[in-house]
Amino acid sequence: MASTTSPKRSPCAKGHVRSISLPSRSHPASLRVVDELNRLRSGSSATSSGSARGGLASLEELYEAVNEFLAVPLTQQAISYNRGGACVDGLLDGSVWLLDAFGVTRDVVSAIREHARGVRSAIRRRNPCLGTVEEAVSGFLRMKRKLRKDVKGAAAGLKRIEEGFGDALAPAEHDQDFRLVMTVLREAVLLSVTALRSLLSSLDNGKKSKWGVIMVRLVNKGEIASREVGNGNDFEALDDVISGLSKDVLSMEKVKMTQEQLRDLEIRIGGVEDELDGLYRRMIRTRVSLLNILSQ
Repeated sequence: MASTTSPKRSPCAKGHVRSISLPSRSHPASLRVVDELNRLRSGSSATSSGSARGGLASLEELYEAVNEFLAVPLTQQAISYNRGGACVDGLLDGSVWLLDAFGVTRDVVSAIREHARGVRSAIRRRNPCLGTVEEAVSGFLRMKRKLRKDVKGAAAGLKRIEEGFGDALAPAEHDQDFRLVMTVLREAVLLSVTALRSLLSSLDNGKKSKWGVIMVRLVNKGEIASREVGNGNDFEALDDVISGLSKDVLSMEKVKMTQEQLRDLEIRIGGVEDELDGLYRRMIRTRVSLLNILSQ
């Protein structure tokens, strides 16, 4: 569950960094992390609800670069010298909220996948009973309603991060190395918040999109092929496919088609879950590295 205290507001200077430049002789780890940040900021790997997995994978690469950057002696010296400062403390406080939000999101995605598997199991029988299927569908929809509270809580945590320290920069009186460290870590956090907010928005799809409404109609008419699954928000598609199950008599043709659709969506959502796991581990490593540097 998320912490009950929001990150402290940092008195650091405010500003938005869209591009970061470095001297040509900078450490390779510094060059790599800045290159990753500039690439992501340029929008070349922008995350949307329909491409969550790709965006999360890009963030994994970024955090790999961040962790290499934190292993550089000059980086460690800059952080250690400024321990106890408002910028560093704000970063540590905010990282707890970020980890909480990612952990909650990972649990929500996992629960959705498991309940979808339960629905697929209900229609996989040789002669599926409509009552059994409707019970599984109702259980899925109840689960989604219960999880909306967790999704909204995680989204609120992201808002607190941005209000607290998200756009803080180290004041000009700090040395160049420390300003670079804070810029890198701040930008990594902002990109993480953006990606996670997009994913949370796709999970909290209380309002049907036009695409979702069309898909329900096609499913009920038996006119959509499994290869078309994934052309929009995978989580919304899952809701639409499962909701459509209880709307008419289950013909063998529809059972087969829906099984294929659910299997494809489970695989896609499983990919998002795996990316969340990988990113969560790297983010924990980043926080541990910071704590180790500050404890030296």
